[in-house]
Amino acid sequence: MKKRNIFLSFWAFVVYALVIFAVLTFVLMGRLNTYLEEYEYYQPTTLSDSVLELFSQKDAEALSALNNPGDKLEGEVFEAYLDRFVNPGTLFCYKASSFDDKLIYDYISDNRKLASLTLALTGEKSPQGFDIYEIDSLVWYPLMRYSITAPEDCTVYINGTDISKTKAQAIAASRDTSYEDFDGYVFSTVKYTIEHLEYITDIKASGDGQAEIIIEKTESEDGLTVDYTVSRKIPEDMVSQLDVQARDAVKAYIYYTTLHSIPVSTVLPYIHKDAALYSYVQRFDNTWSNSKVSDEFPKFEVSDFVYYTDKRESCRTSVIYRLHKYSFSRDYDFDFKLFFIKDNEKWYLTSMERVVEEK
Repeated sequence: MKKRNIFLSFWAFVVYALVIFAVLTFVLMGRLNTYLEEYEYYQPTTLSDSVLELFSQKDAEALSALNNPGDKLEGEVFEAYLDRFVNPGTLFCYKASSFDDKLIYDYISDNRKLASLTLALTGEKSPQGFDIYEIDSLVWYPLMRYSITAPEDCTVYINGTDISKTKAQAIAASRDTSYEDFDGYVFSTVKYTIEHLEYITDIKASGDGQAEIIIEKTESEDGLTVDYTVSRKIPEDMVSQLDVQARDAVKAYIYYTTLHSIPVSTVLPYIHKDAALYSYVQRFDNTWSNSKVSDEFPKFEVSDFVYYTDKRESCRTSVIYRLHKYSFSRDYDFDFKLFFIKDNEKWYLTSMERVVEEK
């Protein structure tokens, strides 16, 4: 009978054990790797980090495709917005809050909150039993605050859209009633305020008349508040016409109200017959009734031209009228704001307001 070799059986056992251990290790490691991969894949931070990457890449198309229940920017406007406010060097996100079946992550860049991502449980489980989340919404926060003050009869466009068709809030800003008693015309301005997510890359304005439209921009130090003022610049040919008419009209008024025996007919041709000023001048009682040896105008300035419509303009005159008598001289100050109306291609005064400087 052949003798059994116990050493051969021992080494066979060791080999078998090592093989079994290797197989089990391989299987367990495979399962562990699958488990870890699935754990990593279904972590909510995986979703939040994927959105963070979209921010970092300034991928406007992908970000705009996410569900946004609020205001939304699109196209070139959104690209400009991301380019301005997303700084990859300071960009990060963190879990801001959690409640019930939702998690909220905030996205921050340069210490400004850009948006909040909400992840919601789907109610389903992964093969390994992990909760499955999905992107519920991405809510943007308004970074910019705009105000646009413009004449009421101007149409303002932001990013190519009539501002009246946007969510801008409009309130009356000012009323100039200088012509109201004459013909009922009131010049009004409107202030539009935009506080929701609306990034303005282009602003324009249009209106009737020959005046050039000017848009001035004022920005706060942090760049988050921008105020626009829309105004109209009076055409140079109108400035020239009013300058001549204002000088002639004011000189005639000064002579009539200052000197002795100057007839009212010297000033009435400059005043519109339908204006209350016309009747006032006719009834004016010249108590000064000065005589003179000579006179001069050491100061005669015409400034502050204002455009209302092509037929309504105003300006300011600041005048010193000096009378020389036999033994002395006397100065008279005349500071007026003049309002003109154009009738039959000629400019007429409708009113004159004394300008009183505050000291």
